Amino acid sequence: MHLIKLIINNSIGIKVKTKFLFLILFCVNLIFAQEKTFYFDIGTKETDKSDFSNVLSGDQIYSLQNKSGWDRKYENQFQRDLQYSRSVRNALTYDGIADKEIKYKIDLPKGDYLLTYWIEVGFDKEGNSKFFANGVDKKIIQHQLKEDEEGQVRFISQYRVINTEFQSAGAMNELFWKGEADSIRLLGFSIIPKEIKEIDNQRPVSEKISLAGVYNSNIDMNDLKLILESRLRYFKNDPYYLYWYIQVSLLSDAERFHNQQGWEWIKDLTGYSIFDRMHQVLFLTDTQIENSGSENNLLRERALWLRGKTSYDLVLERGGDYQRQIYLRDFSELSKLYPKDEKLRMLNGELIFYPSYCDIYKEDPNVPKWASLQLEAICRLSNEADWWITKKQSINGELGGKIDDDVEILREWSPLLFYGNENVINGWTKLANAIWNSPGVYKGYSKNILDVEHSAEFIADSTPELIIIDKGTTFLSRLEYTAEHFKNLWSVKNKFGHRFFKSGWYSSTQIDERSPRNRDVDYNARALKPLRFLAWATQDTQYISLLEQWSKAWLSISLKTGKGKPLGIIPPSIRYYDEAINGDDPNWYQANMMWSYYDWSHSAGSKILDNLVFTYTLTKNDSLLLPLEYSLELIDKLLKKKVNLIDGKFLEGTKEWAAQNLMNKDGFWNSVQIWRLLKGDKKYDEMISKYASYYVRYLMTGDKTNLEDGLSELLNTLRYNTPLRTDMVMHTDRVRIPGTSELRAMISGDGSPEGGSPFYAASWKNTDNKLAIVLEKFDNDSLIINTYYAGEKDKEFVLRPWLLENGNYKIFVNQKEKESITITKRGEEIPLLIPAKKESVIKIIKN
Repeated sequence: MHLIKLIINNSIGIKVKTKFLFLILFCVNLIFAQEKTFYFDIGTKETDKSDFSNVLSGDQIYSLQNKSGWDRKYENQFQRDLQYSRSVRNALTYDGIADKEIKYKIDLPKGDYLLTYWIEVGFDKEGNSKFFANGVDKKIIQHQLKEDEEGQVRFISQYRVINTEFQSAGAMNELFWKGEADSIRLLGFSIIPKEIKEIDNQRPVSEKISLAGVYNSNIDMNDLKLILESRLRYFKNDPYYLYWYIQVSLLSDAERFHNQQGWEWIKDLTGYSIFDRMHQVLFLTDTQIENSGSENNLLRERALWLRGKTSYDLVLERGGDYQRQIYLRDFSELSKLYPKDEKLRMLNGELIFYPSYCDIYKEDPNVPKWASLQLEAICRLSNEADWWITKKQSINGELGGKIDDDVEILREWSPLLFYGNENVINGWTKLANAIWNSPGVYKGYSKNILDVEHSAEFIADSTPELIIIDKGTTFLSRLEYTAEHFKNLWSVKNKFGHRFFKSGWYSSTQIDERSPRNRDVDYNARALKPLRFLAWATQDTQYISLLEQWSKAWLSISLKTGKGKPLGIIPPSIRYYDEAINGDDPNWYQANMMWSYYDWSHSAGSKILDNLVFTYTLTKNDSLLLPLEYSLELIDKLLKKKVNLIDGKFLEGTKEWAAQNLMNKDGFWNSVQIWRLLKGDKKYDEMISKYASYYVRYLMTGDKTNLEDGLSELLNTLRYNTPLRTDMVMHTDRVRIPGTSELRAMISGDGSPEGGSPFYAASWKNTDNKLAIVLEKFDNDSLIINTYYAGEKDKEFVLRPWLLENGNYKIFVNQKEKESITITKRGEEIPLLIPAKKESVIKIIKN
């Protein structure tokens, strides 16, 4: 012990802790030179053999002469040549034998042995296979995978690696693998004696392995693997080097898969999705953490971080309590060792303030509070967007989180697009072009059939808003394909004359009409987002007509009360040909269409309501507002009857339950507040003022504390835990910044969630992050804007009004008439000279 302590202290200059010494002792116990080792690559005699291993084919049977072999001949041998060629399997793992039960016999001297074995997952996603050594059930712990959302049973091509131990009594030993949910597909295994002798020339390597396994170590695992490989080539069959070569290689592979993130080029070349790769990370890191002796593993800390972070990211993306419990345990163990580590503290839920030069605005008492908060928010949000665009975005436009998820981060950047931030405009445009040119996308939508949420997000989240800044017709022309798909492929007029989608599963060329997919759903409104922007931009009657036909179809359904549905409520799904609510399912509120977001309680029809309100702005057909008005009336009546809709308990499907769900949906209130601004109806103002956005509350009351409250909520995110939204992100669609819609509303007049429809009143050009803006009033013949410019001198900015009708207008700045202008088109560019260092009111009034 004294010798080891001197070596560690003198050689690497660190304070030795009890646990660290224990790990070093464990490593020294693995150092031996002459003991017999076994490392088998299972496959046929003709297949590639992994380095340092021996081929073990299915016909090598145990005998008194051989002393090692199978209990019988195994003829079911397999090869995964495609995966081998794509680098997701190696020479060891691309081939093996398969059977429900596999036994291997081997004569070994008396002692304890370390066993590592590789098995393919196949259909055993829960890890139910068993392993017995000399009749002892080793009770192997294996990582479980989440159920498929659509209930499909898929063959899982990843592999597990298990570290365990067993004892030999000095005679023949039997290793027995037994499949439960599936056959065992055994790829290889190694047997190495546990008790070993110390050799001096191995201590430097031992020290480096110890350092490499520490959390936050900067030692590259692949470099360490190459060093061990070189040592093993020189010290042939050395058990110490073989053992650590295997273990380091496994963790090196795990980090390789993890570092590949969601880049499309990796998926194209390997055939593995980001989820395939992350699952492989979990299987490989489990090797160092679970089962026999793992608590003393030199690589445990590093594996804990990698498994914990991967599980954390997957839970953010898909939910699931199993992996949630794993990352909570892993982070807890690491946090006890590193209680001050910022990454671990953030992942454990602590808010850590990140100072920024953006804080200068809140320190200036001469800046109005709403303006100082907005300028800080614009500055901080711009910094985060700049990080993604300048440091992460690839030359082809991807952001590295899976391209169809990359687009969802744009929702958080939308205030900056309307603000005229050139870096965001360029980055957004690059990503939109990457989407359009992606091999998996055709004419805006998925090339293969997917559920609408995933088929439509390619174009819906990337392209419509760009028509605001498009100098030509590139992006506008891309939206035209949506009208073509909807009219000729996705929808049909049924026997009642109503146009519905035929399914919630489709691509740009095909549609899946199998039950229960053969229904129109609320989420189909996302697929038509490009059509709404197209109709808004062109005012073309053919596009408006398509939207009106679909809107009237859903209006007719909302007015029915089948299966106990309250009047006016938008049901979750409609079977298109007979208009049966939720098809043959028994109630009105559960779609039972595999994905939970199709059920009514997920969004309460808010996407359809948004479409109805927007279509009203094009057609002025008041009947399209009936579902919204009936819903408001339902809530109002129940509240007046003193029904406790806040926290009362109601039977699913009842009108009380429906009203309570509506009250808890931001999407519903977004449509309500737009209705309020469009119609000017103050009937429900008392109720709306409690649920509307802070910006709309300001428009209703003129109280600027509402603006301040909305911006403060946004800054409660932007001021804290910045790495969780930048360099620590794996899945880009989980970069969420609550409150960006409030900022977008102040700048453009519209704060709709996801920007589902274009209700915009204005956008801007030539801004410099020093201009604070609030649209005070907007309609077809006037626009009033409150500004504060923090620059040193008055500066000219460009306003583009989208609601003002063509005609002659006068511009007033702080009550003084400045000039007369003529607007000849929507979005006309109007230069405005904004006063510096003062709050100003700009009015554009039609003559």
